[in-house]
Amino acid sequence: MKIQLSPEKFREILSKGYSLDHICVLKMVEEGVDISKMMEDSPKVAVLYQSLLRKGLIFDDNKLSIPGRELLVFVDSKEGKRLKKP
Repeated sequence: MKIQLSPEKFREILSKGYSLDHICVLKMVEEGVDISKMMEDSPKVAVLYQSLLRKGLIFDDNKLSIPGRELLVFVDSKEGKRLKKP
């Protein structure tokens, strides 16, 4: 997993209420990583996962929602677009 962010993108992500922890867990979900074991071993990962569910970025079946995909597209893009929050 490789994430490159400009300071502007980092500020934009933070201004929408997301953290880099959220981005990392979303990337793992996108890559099909089974994070259930990580959630058992780390309460923080479990809280992050629940937060992504509440924010509507993932579904219960460990799949990305449209807003989750849009967030990762924003992170991976080279353009300076603004991030829309659902």
